[in-house]
Amino acid sequence: MSTITFRARFDGRVLVPSEDVPLVKDLEYVLVTSENGAPREETVLAELARLATDIGPPDLSERWEEYARRGTPDA
Repeated sequence: MSTITFRARFDGRVLVPSEDVPLVKDLEYVLVTSENGAPREETVLAELARLATDIGPPDLSERWEEYARRGTPDA
């Protein structure tokens, strides 16, 4: 799931983006809003995505047996 952040104003009928937004015509989107730039409550999945980090060397999938025997270079 990808996230697109943009500013828009509501004209009483539709949301009007302040800049070009890379959306696909006729595709349905889920909108999460905030007023005047106020922080929005994050969903659990958004919070997990924000906190996610790499947890190993870049070649872990290729050299996992070696790292399992002796540990990773940072260990």
